[in-house]
Amino acid sequence: MRTTVLLLLLLLAEVTWGESVTIRFVDPQSKSLTPVRVELIDSGGTSVTAKNAIPISRECAFAPLPVWLSQPPPNKIDNPFTGTQQHYVSGIGRYDLEAGTYRLRVFKGPEFEVVEQEFSVSNQTLDMTVEVNRWSDVKTDGWVSADTHLHLTRQSSGSDENITLWMAAEDLQIANLLQMGSLTHFAAAPQYAFGDAGTYFSNGTMLVPGQEHPRTHLFGHGISLGASSQVDERARYIQYNATFERVREAGGISGFAHWGAGPSRDGLALNVPLGNVELLEVLSFEFLYLDAWYELLNLGYTLVAVAGTDFPCLPSIPGRERTYLRIDNPLERGAIVDALRAGRTFVSNGPMLDLAIEGNGIGSKLELAPLDRVRVAGQIQYDPQQDAIHTLELVHNGETVRSWPVAQSGQFQFSEEITFANPGWVALRTVGRKVGETKPPARAFPEWMESAFSKWMSGGSSSEVDAFLESREWRNSYAHTSPIYISIQGEAKPNGRAEQLLVRLRRIEAMLKNQDIEEVWDWMPYSDGVGAEHLNANAPDLLIQVREAKEQLRQRVSAD
Repeated sequence: MRTTVLLLLLLLAEVTWGESVTIRFVDPQSKSLTPVRVELIDSGGTSVTAKNAIPISRECAFAPLPVWLSQPPPNKIDNPFTGTQQHYVSGIGRYDLEAGTYRLRVFKGPEFEVVEQEFSVSNQTLDMTVEVNRWSDVKTDGWVSADTHLHLTRQSSGSDENITLWMAAEDLQIANLLQMGSLTHFAAAPQYAFGDAGTYFSNGTMLVPGQEHPRTHLFGHGISLGASSQVDERARYIQYNATFERVREAGGISGFAHWGAGPSRDGLALNVPLGNVELLEVLSFEFLYLDAWYELLNLGYTLVAVAGTDFPCLPSIPGRERTYLRIDNPLERGAIVDALRAGRTFVSNGPMLDLAIEGNGIGSKLELAPLDRVRVAGQIQYDPQQDAIHTLELVHNGETVRSWPVAQSGQFQFSEEITFANPGWVALRTVGRKVGETKPPARAFPEWMESAFSKWMSGGSSSEVDAFLESREWRNSYAHTSPIYISIQGEAKPNGRAEQLLVRLRRIEAMLKNQDIEEVWDWMPYSDGVGAEHLNANAPDLLIQVREAKEQLRQRVSAD
């Protein structure tokens, strides 16, 4: 007996008991606890997660998950931009840590400084307070941040509070949660309600249900935000305009995801001239792609820029790419749609932009006299610890008309008198590089997978995007404003050309007349289910829409 007790004591002596560590994360402006994303790594390089970390949702392909895949939600996230494992806490992190030295990094979206510090744990409890400082506060100018493309399952309102804490940890004021579907279902990433019944506000964050539906390998992925109800036009699924019209009637706004690349370019060519496409996701998946957007802007269409992550369907973190909206009224679902429809946005993964012409801000429409000299003012703000920006560009009808070198202080402003000889649009953009992040991985998919992606994921394997992603040596910083639109003596149309849009419309027309459709395999959850039978049933109406789109384009330009 004595020998047994002695052996037990010796074994216990070899055990290093965990010490209790509490870390409080405080916003010094409000003097209150604030939700944050945390990276805590021990001296051996192992990530440590708080006992009270916020559970996070990673469902995408199925919702709800089948029984054989069901498991408790994870409480940590693999961050592809830092190459580390991180977690979220609601303001207090509680840890049981062994004695040793730890490296702490704290994040809260692009407008907060990244906190970095080391601390040691010995043989006593430890209670720490960490201040998380804001370097930018564009909210004081009416700007609020949104991720307009998230897929987070909400089977009931019971998940709302948890999700708002998670989004608040990324300093997102708006999270647009998109339910997805196909011709055969409308059930992925489900929302328990739409409109006001499904809108929830807490912790400074508003959850707003929306939809990515329809989404097809023929015309790309449509997204709709802020409607008072879901719109499920399965019988007319391939007729995007039918869905978009109903969304508008329900107080929402629609457009396309994934830059308008890949099959979305056909979707844009057909649906933009019909008048119910009002937004385009130009920043996503670490890439600012402008060709499709600029082509349509140069034809005189008003398309507001938005940005989103598509989290968790691809590796990212919520709000990595985000839309900033200027909202003058109280934050509510209708005010979000109003700001989008008015074009009051800029997109960014770090830098903050603003632009005005004669005091008229982003989204404004101005009428000028010929050779008018107008005062153009703009600014950029960024955190040099997170972004390296060198040049700011003023763009008129897709061409750079002014550029300024940007000092590394993190702030730059300009105010100049400029004459715009032609009507059209004016915007501000910048491209730089991220600081302190991992080198982006090369994209190298098997040929069969690339072919499959091109069929079921809008823009997923477009040559423009892949060529860029495979050549990068670093991760880029991006920001771009939506336009200010200018007319000259009532003439508003810029000198755009419609040849490529008309080529796409003729190709769509031939496909419909010849019943020439390549169907996609349907065993993947993302497959759209659209085959020849559905396409041919809708062909008569689609052919009418093609003719309407062609006529509308001909009225804008003399090209055929």
